[in-house]
Amino acid sequence: MKTILKHLATTHLSEAVELVDNVPNAVEIASNDNSTIRCIALKAGTRIPEHNSPYDTVLVMLKGHMHLNFGSDTVELKTGDATLIPAQIMHDVKALEETRFLLNVMGE
Repeated sequence: MKTILKHLATTHLSEAVELVDNVPNAVEIASNDNSTIRCIALKAGTRIPEHNSPYDTVLVMLKGHMHLNFGSDTVELKTGDATLIPAQIMHDVKALEETRFLLNVMGE
């Protein structure tokens, strides 16, 4: 299994990606044949529109506070929280404060 690690000089993973006004910003941290790990940063108020993924995804909050919406259900996520986003499930995100999280997309 080949693994590619990136951004190893970063002193803290929660600072691996810069904040950008009104848009999500992502950096790929590691990947192999079975998964891709990205660090994503959102400024307060930033939204990621409704979408889905063909793969199960694990989300781990590094810093911040956000809402993850599944249709009419909302999951509140804060620093240290983790959740599974099942494949093919429509969802969207809104950062309530400066937020950084990891996504492990399994199968990508």
